[in-house]
Amino acid sequence: MKKILFLLVILLPCLTIANDFNSFESYDNNKKYARGSYVKYSNNLWVARHKVIGKQPKEESITWAKVKLNDIREWKSKKVYLLGQSVSYNEKTYFAKSLWSIAINSSYVNNKWVEFSHPAMGFDLPSFDPEHPDHNTIEGVDQNENGIRDDYEIKIVMSDKSRDIKELALKAGKSYQTVLSMKGVINSATQEEATNTLLALTLAELCKRQINKYSSSAIAWKKSDYFNTIDRIQTNFSVQNKLASLVDEEKLESSLEQPCASL
Repeated sequence: MKKILFLLVILLPCLTIANDFNSFESYDNNKKYARGSYVKYSNNLWVARHKVIGKQPKEESITWAKVKLNDIREWKSKKVYLLGQSVSYNEKTYFAKSLWSIAINSSYVNNKWVEFSHPAMGFDLPSFDPEHPDHNTIEGVDQNENGIRDDYEIKIVMSDKSRDIKELALKAGKSYQTVLSMKGVINSATQEEATNTLLALTLAELCKRQINKYSSSAIAWKKSDYFNTIDRIQTNFSVQNKLASLVDEEKLESSLEQPCASL
């Protein structure tokens, strides 16, 4: 019995509990945070670089480090990991909450590493600022410059959709953004640009319908989440009408097989 109790005491520090994103504490502007404290804010996880109170987490902050969600690699014993850096180990994901050089497979793992999960794991999740002056413009804000408006991108990657559907929805988002960005240059669009743009839009629509029709459980994205204001709806309508007058119909019709694979 004593041996069993001894083993439990030794092994307990090695056990970590995977924290789902929603289970993390939300940032409180009135709370004092010690170095290494971690919170959720603006759909991301953040680690305090030092003692802080009253300073909201944000990109390129000297106060907070954003936990990395994409390009996560296997933990290496001789590598130095900074605050917020993420690693994978034994099919689990961890982020660093301290600068201490502690192995992820040691009995003191909890002093350095926090096991976690996040719906946007594997994606470059932008930090959405609802007060950004360009938020309500036709093109909106694309903080991570990937050709997709941030509010749509966040809604997709933070959803409970499968990774495959999320990736297809983001590809569709790029085609939607292309339409909005053509508003000021539509009169100079070439036949090739018109055909390629309408082809991408058509593939996105056919793929979306295919998912909704043939999947018993999955639900695709909504185009209305992208064209979500009167100005954006009108721009989409007027730009597509102009593109339709320029399109190469033979090329368009010959490229519509397997829409999800071609998107």
